[in-house]
Amino acid sequence: MLLKKKLFKNGLLVFGKPIDAVDIKNILAVLTGDFLGQGINFAVSVYIAIHYSDLVFGIVNTGTAVANYIGVIVAFGIPAILSRNIVQQPNHASIFVSTAIMVRVVIATITLAALSFVLSTAESSCLEKSVTFILSINACLSIFNLDQSFDALRRSSYHSIVRFFSFNLMYLCLVVAIILLLPEAPVTFILVSLVAANLLFSISNIVLFHYRVLKIRFILDLKIAKSLLLDSLPILTTTGLGVVYLNFAVTYLRKTEGLEAVADYGAASRIVLILIMLDVVVMRILVPKVAALALAPVSQHWSLLLHLLLIRASYAIPLVTFILFGYSWILELIYQGKYQQSGTLLQLLSLWFMGTMFTHFGTYLYTNGYTRQYVAWIAAKVAIFLMLTVWLTMKYAVEGAVYALIIAEYLAACWVLVILRYNIRQKSLAENTTLGEG
Repeated sequence: MLLKKKLFKNGLLVFGKPIDAVDIKNILAVLTGDFLGQGINFAVSVYIAIHYSDLVFGIVNTGTAVANYIGVIVAFGIPAILSRNIVQQPNHASIFVSTAIMVRVVIATITLAALSFVLSTAESSCLEKSVTFILSINACLSIFNLDQSFDALRRSSYHSIVRFFSFNLMYLCLVVAIILLLPEAPVTFILVSLVAANLLFSISNIVLFHYRVLKIRFILDLKIAKSLLLDSLPILTTTGLGVVYLNFAVTYLRKTEGLEAVADYGAASRIVLILIMLDVVVMRILVPKVAALALAPVSQHWSLLLHLLLIRASYAIPLVTFILFGYSWILELIYQGKYQQSGTLLQLLSLWFMGTMFTHFGTYLYTNGYTRQYVAWIAAKVAIFLMLTVWLTMKYAVEGAVYALIIAEYLAACWVLVILRYNIRQKSLAENTTLGEG
């Protein structure tokens, strides 16, 4: 009890609300479920990298990048708005969830139809078209992923349990069966098993949510649908820019340097993706508390944001240091001698990951009413990155794309700190003026 009080006093009292037992339970559940899933995905990608050619691994990485674009279009920023609406109007949560699912089904259908037309006219191999389409179907199944709704209702543990049993285990079993029974099978067999496991997960997810969390009415309310679409546009813009930021290097390298260069980049980036996954899981639980700063005294905002930075740095710095000094051993261990040439890329990407520790300062802008500044911040970072990628790739090939990521990330971090410091100072002056007049 004494230790608990001391911890809350020194840091776990976040934004006026302690990280209580439910938060800790949800963090551990999400870590377990999501990390196991990412671990299986990572193991499968390593298997593809080792047992298939660089060309095939490059195609899978390119298809993954395209699927990420599709995923953003299908999501349309709706999950975040849905989560907000559930928290603010819990009595209408069922109709919100039902309408959101129906709207995203329509968007996914239109998107897949458009992608089919584009692929039919594209000048690429049949394998590349097949891989891209299969992975895009998998991305579209995210329309049934209600993870943020589980989070909003503080039921993340339920979501992680169903993810563990209906997706992770089935995907692992299917892949192992393919490897053992069809060792020479084309890579598309493995990707189809991913879609099959994700389909089962989607069905299980909906059933669990319906019977254990909140009954879904499965109807479409046009008024709510219109509101969801309009409210989600700013989020669609920023998430779309974010996906461009994270995936443009792959698609650009595919065009300028070839699939082998994409394979080298993918070998390094998939390792760093594990670090990103850890950060995403932690922020999924803590970001809602950033929004609570709007209700806290302005004098606490800056110190609490720095406190969150320390939390993120506590795991980022040791992990990045390990990669910087042990990159050769890591690549040797994971890829069994292949992709040793990706060592420099791995080191550079780990340095870029350090810069992402400041992204919650940008989140503060959005959750505290500075929407235009937030969009401008994201847009400027992406614009700088795109220009630098084109320029530096011509000079330094694959490494140039990572240099562009690093420069854009740290410039954006400096910019958001300056903006945030100014905004908090102005808020503090306004608050003091109001108190003085009172």
